[in-house]
Amino acid sequence: MARTRKTTAEVADLIRNGKRIPTTVEVENHAIRFHPRHWLNRWGENIPVIPSVFQSGEKDSKGRLTLSRGDLFTLGTMVETAQNAVNFYVAACSWDAGAKARDIYRRIPTLSETDVGEKLLGGIMPAKDSNLESEVAYRPFWRREQYRLKGLGPAFFTKLLYFATGFDTLSD
Repeated sequence: MARTRKTTAEVADLIRNGKRIPTTVEVENHAIRFHPRHWLNRWGENIPVIPSVFQSGEKDSKGRLTLSRGDLFTLGTMVETAQNAVNFYVAACSWDAGAKARDIYRRIPTLSETDVGEKLLGGIMPAKDSNLESEVAYRPFWRREQYRLKGLGPAFFTKLLYFATGFDTLSD
């Protein structure tokens, strides 16, 4: 798999020197591998139904599944139910953590919150409304007590909001 990840400095250097930067297709296809077992080993009784993202795709020889940015944009735009929201949350967390288990233990407690699916859904839905300003879409997770979740701060819920908006398919 070709490396498409670029730092801001690398992208600025590419533009300055007239070199090629990643295409939208390369960005959308940027994928990671993750271990569903890192989640399932910590799955408890108080956590919702096991997300379908753990059953999708073909596992490699190490038991890892693959998720791309495009997959996350698709899952984000499909969020219409509490269960969709939980599946999307787990997928985005898995993409963020990759094959390392260390960040999963930080994300699992969020899933044991009361009404986690409904809270995720309530926080995600405004981001899907193209008529709302970004600031308005940001507020539900940040300011409304009804949608706040333990362990889901701005550093991570902004990822959810980003992927929930869908992929802008502007031509290269």
